[in-house]
Amino acid sequence: MLPVSLIVRQHSVYLHLRDEFAAMYHGISDDDIPAVKEVWKWQNGPILADALAAPFNMKSPFELNITFTYPHSNKECGFLTDLHPDIFRKRKTKKGDWEMFSRANVAKAVSETVNSIYQKVYKFPPLTPLESCICNSIKCQHDSVFVAGRYNKYSRFLSQTPWLIEGVKKHETSVQELICNVLNERYHPVECKFSASGREDVDVKMLGNGRPFVIELINTKRSNFTAEDFVEMKNKINESTKSIFVRDLQAVSREEIGNLKEGEIDKTKSYSALCWSQKPLTEEQLSALSTYKDLAILQKTPIRVLHRRPLASRKRLIHFMSATKVNDNHFRLKLSTQAGTYVKEFVHGDFGRTQPNLSCIFKTDCDILELDVVSVDIDWPKRLDQ
Repeated sequence: MLPVSLIVRQHSVYLHLRDEFAAMYHGISDDDIPAVKEVWKWQNGPILADALAAPFNMKSPFELNITFTYPHSNKECGFLTDLHPDIFRKRKTKKGDWEMFSRANVAKAVSETVNSIYQKVYKFPPLTPLESCICNSIKCQHDSVFVAGRYNKYSRFLSQTPWLIEGVKKHETSVQELICNVLNERYHPVECKFSASGREDVDVKMLGNGRPFVIELINTKRSNFTAEDFVEMKNKINESTKSIFVRDLQAVSREEIGNLKEGEIDKTKSYSALCWSQKPLTEEQLSALSTYKDLAILQKTPIRVLHRRPLASRKRLIHFMSATKVNDNHFRLKLSTQAGTYVKEFVHGDFGRTQPNLSCIFKTDCDILELDVVSVDIDWPKRLDQ
């Protein structure tokens, strides 16, 4: 980052050259001339590349952010406040300091100043700087790295992400932490953000081929790993716990993440649930469930999540379902649903907030004792032979 006064100086140089070489600059505006910052990169990029023994690439995911300051920058821009007082307002920076001149407002003021006036109120061409710029800071920044995979969850006492209530953790760990702890050791990021294709409740198992997830690793110190490295990371996660199992661990691009989000809209999910009924159910009653195809239900936001989700009514589809008897008051329910269906509420009815529901279909109170997600039907990320 270069001093903001360079915008003022560059425009002055442009006007001077346009007057001196009118034919050459005919039809050329400020926007057609490379900024000083870009020229500085072209000149100094190869020098830094030699010093760091790394190739120089203007589109590299790794950046060196070098900030230069000029002690007289604000003074040089001061004349613009008289010409455009409406543009300049003091604003607080992230560091808590007050700033009058920013790149945006100085560029706006320069572009709105008539050239003839500009040449009268500012040196033309600009004077030699009173002193050199100061290199104020050098910071390294790496673009986010994305790692995807699928996870199984075998515990009924494990949340997907850290579960905090009033700042207090309710569980020792989570799916996110078990995975990110290992990735953090290899990537050394500033921050680790976890996303998945939906979520299961704490007491729900995630079986089958697992649930797709992606992790954004921000400003990593390392970024390039081989397929063998990912196998090692996957194995370390799986050996560290019996609560989850990770598969298909791999690096993905930012563009590929869209596949995960798009799949959330159209995906179907399959479940297996151990259920209870107040009255004994006959084989005939249970078999009748299989006749329902694409059953439309209307669900109000469940009472159990009203504290964190807005009140709304949502139409969802139960694509198919079947039930087998365990004993007089227990049965095993298998069903496939549209994404976003509250399965627990479909079984017990949530005090009538889900209609229709199994309790009203069977005409007796029903509830879920155990729920397992059997599959999340998204073919992402790609399957690996690990």
